[in-house]
Amino acid sequence: MKENYVDKYKELNFFVVGKPFSGAGLIARMMYGDWKGFKHIDMNYLIDDMYNDFQTINQHHGQMRMAVRSSVILKNAEYLYRSIGIPEFIAAQKMWEWQKLLDENCSPAKLKTAIWRSMCEFNPNWRKIYVRQRMIERPSYKYVFSHAMSKEELSFVKNPIIIWVDTTDISEYRHLYNSKQGIVKQDWNYREYKGFCNYCRDNATFVIYNNGSINELEYQLEDLRKAIGIERNTKSFAFYRKVK
Repeated sequence: MKENYVDKYKELNFFVVGKPFSGAGLIARMMYGDWKGFKHIDMNYLIDDMYNDFQTINQHHGQMRMAVRSSVILKNAEYLYRSIGIPEFIAAQKMWEWQKLLDENCSPAKLKTAIWRSMCEFNPNWRKIYVRQRMIERPSYKYVFSHAMSKEELSFVKNPIIIWVDTTDISEYRHLYNSKQGIVKQDWNYREYKGFCNYCRDNATFVIYNNGSINELEYQLEDLRKAIGIERNTKSFAFYRKVK
């Protein structure tokens, strides 16, 4: 029986969850682009943004590399202090360690995991603080969240609705290859995340199957949008076709 979630809940909070390289982030962005009134909160954005900043260091050499490295560390240390309250000198010390990992050519997943763990050491509640800040910056009654990491993070908002992204191992490796990250799947610390994935799979309200083409995803999301009773944006999915 069709249930109109728009009428049932004043606030709509969808969490798109899947195994690593399931395409959950892409699906969340597609929902944001097509579902009217929704804002997208990528809970890993802060880590990804810092990682990308550190990647720019490797584009330089000699004195220019040293100058860029200092600039990146100071910029991010200041941001962490302003946004989460981590003392700048402590954040800067950790960032030198992250830079050493990057110099050792560790995989993106390993470095991002190291950053995530360091952030949890700084402040166990940093992700909640960050999400709340992003929601203040992007006010709405309708959100789609991606890259949640635990059951606790589902409770950051009222009435969380889980969308599980179901994928085969072959599809995950294909998504990994298309991401061009140059890593193997085993780099990701899946053990800590596996329990959360099992919970979301077993308690999901909706399931999206991401084992085919982008067109198949579009059809599934369109059917889901209609079933839930959400209006469609005038935008199309076209600009997502470039996203792997």
